[in-house]
Amino acid sequence: MLTVASKASVYMTDTLRYSDSNLANSGWASTTTGTPVTATRTLQSPALSYITSDLQYINSGCGLTLNNYYKGATGASFVSYKAFNAGSLAAAPVYLSFLYKVQAQGGSNAQIIGMTNSGSTTGGIHIWNKGLTATTFQLGITRISTTAADIQWYTTVLDATQTYLVVVKWDGVKASLFVNPVLDSNPEPLANAFDDGTINLKTTTVTSLSHLIMRGNSSNNVYFYLGGISVSSTWAEAVSSKSYVPPLSSNLTAPVVGSATKIGSGGFTANWTPVTNATGYTVKVYWGSTFVDSTNVSGQSAATATVSKLVPGLTYTFKVIAKGDGSSYTDSNLSSASTAFTLLTATIPTNNKLKIILKLDDFSVNTSTGFAASAVYDYLKTNNIKANMGAIANRFDNTAAAVTSPYLNAVNQLGDTLFEVWNHGYDHVNPEFSGTTYDYQKTHFENASNLIKSYLGVQMHSFGTPYNASDAVTNTVIGENPNYKVMMFSDITSATNGVLYMNNRVNMESATANPVYNYFVANYNSYKNTYQNYMVLQGHPNTYSQNPAVFDQLKLIVQFLISEGVEFVRCYDYYRSLSLTAPSNLVSGTLSPNQINIAWQDNSGNEINFRIERSTDGTNWTLVGTAPQNAVSFSDTTVPAQANYYYRVYANCGIKSDYSNVIQVSNVGTSVQNLPDNSTFSVFQSQSTNEITISGKTIDAAGIRCELYNNSGQIIKTIFSGNIPTGDFHFSKNISGINPGVYFCRLQTQNTLFNKKIIIKK
Repeated sequence: MLTVASKASVYMTDTLRYSDSNLANSGWASTTTGTPVTATRTLQSPALSYITSDLQYINSGCGLTLNNYYKGATGASFVSYKAFNAGSLAAAPVYLSFLYKVQAQGGSNAQIIGMTNSGSTTGGIHIWNKGLTATTFQLGITRISTTAADIQWYTTVLDATQTYLVVVKWDGVKASLFVNPVLDSNPEPLANAFDDGTINLKTTTVTSLSHLIMRGNSSNNVYFYLGGISVSSTWAEAVSSKSYVPPLSSNLTAPVVGSATKIGSGGFTANWTPVTNATGYTVKVYWGSTFVDSTNVSGQSAATATVSKLVPGLTYTFKVIAKGDGSSYTDSNLSSASTAFTLLTATIPTNNKLKIILKLDDFSVNTSTGFAASAVYDYLKTNNIKANMGAIANRFDNTAAAVTSPYLNAVNQLGDTLFEVWNHGYDHVNPEFSGTTYDYQKTHFENASNLIKSYLGVQMHSFGTPYNASDAVTNTVIGENPNYKVMMFSDITSATNGVLYMNNRVNMESATANPVYNYFVANYNSYKNTYQNYMVLQGHPNTYSQNPAVFDQLKLIVQFLISEGVEFVRCYDYYRSLSLTAPSNLVSGTLSPNQINIAWQDNSGNEINFRIERSTDGTNWTLVGTAPQNAVSFSDTTVPAQANYYYRVYANCGIKSDYSNVIQVSNVGTSVQNLPDNSTFSVFQSQSTNEITISGKTIDAAGIRCELYNNSGQIIKTIFSGNIPTGDFHFSKNISGINPGVYFCRLQTQNTLFNKKIIIKK
């Protein structure tokens, strides 16, 4: 069925009602290149339907459904195209509406349908499908590109079992995507995703459109159903509806859910009571009020479903829908939520040292906008997550220092600074650091550096260009400023300017400012065996803070990474850690019952400080102190007496070095004894110096004799003999040559004879 109306708002209505059920003989021209495994586009019943409440899309339930089945091969393609507006070029705006349902998940980044200015071109406006799981997918859009990296994705994860109304708009510059817009809505809403060329730097545009096109390309397999096509010039026509008369059918009863069972670190088993006449069930999982994912099972008697790919340690609930046959029975309402349950904590490998760098763009603070990203940074600060704030310098004013002080001074439980401010350009123009002159780039770079230092008191050390666009001139400019050591996302690098180029990018945003948990996890898993040292994740927290659903996706990503045992780090800290060498030659020095001194060799010049850890068993360690940069010794004055201790030290630059050697130190000795004449007496052995130390206090000047006896009562060594003044006394004796064993230390004063057992160790 084809309707063409020139000088009207509707250019084409094609419900695909063709008697021979062959698209190629129904006004669509098809061409095949190479040899695909399968390339068919046939028509079948029933027609796709899109119904909401008492309305349905104007072409819902009309005609036939296109069954697209393209299983490709390298170098192959299968293109079908058809003119609208009687082949005349249509001026902007142009709206394409159609019904869409996934048939089966194929490869990612597969084209569905689009609009071009000639039948055979692959330019123009294109809609894309990305399969995430067997039951979930995303839709995206491009203009003037069929390159996967340019696709701007609608972040919401869609259910592959549902039919969607999709509207595409071209306004002469921007291509916009709307998924399930409200029928008969007015005014036109904000798009779910769009491509205006600013993100992928595709500045070319089309001036008119004339053809619809479907294209299966190379090995990007895509299997879908499509119908109810309309091309018009107004939003009203794109979302036009007709009345819906419900069929004589009954809603299924909502299932009664049970508790989650088989709860693990990454998933669980959902349980419910089967519903009579159901054809299957959909389990929907929620983190708080945020929908996370769905799992489908078939069969009326199904009563359980295994749910996976969740974040360890988080608390979830689930709900269940009973699926009807669409004729006699319609789907049930959502069940009540299950009792909340918490997944087990993941087992984190002790040798996992993957570093995560959160590259958060567009940091700005001024009187007119305030600090738009504050909610995101509050969340990171509360959870002790280190991150990197990309400052656009001319978007700051003299209010910024007071506003950002709580963030720039924030530290974690170890005292490490949480946030690094990095140079994101002077004014974020496009382009600012690509294709511009040396003088232009130099001025913008240095002005940005100086402004942030003036407003925030921060000397920046890391750099990332707006739109991630740079050239060889940029490398020269950053290399000329000795304060800068890191550049993120540079396609052109330099081996001579002393800058670390951090290009291990793993996308968490499916489109700019739209983080998607499932999308990120898939990317993370595909790269984690390649990028084993570090990953850089780009984000735009100004937008996250304004949209709770988007913000929740970021939180899920962060919680997932925590469960993976990664270390969140700052850019400049990572640079310094590459030459951070562990201290060595750790030894113990002077000992006393309540103080142990240690010393080491400093092998680094770029540490912030040294951290000292102590253990009583060599396995469980406690941080007992910090020594400043370039220090080579530390006095532990918090140590209790009468114990064996282990010590180790590491250099710290926000990232820890390897540990020094471990030493064992003993300060085993007597505790202070109160003697009958109110004098005090303690004995202490230092293993590192092979000495026995006698300490105490007398109330009168007196003569003291102190001797070491063996078990047979023989005098082994005289420790001290002589007069001492009133007050504190302290004397030591080397015991080298005395065999390890049990001995008695005898202290004799004018009025007292006192014996204390002591064990001399090697």
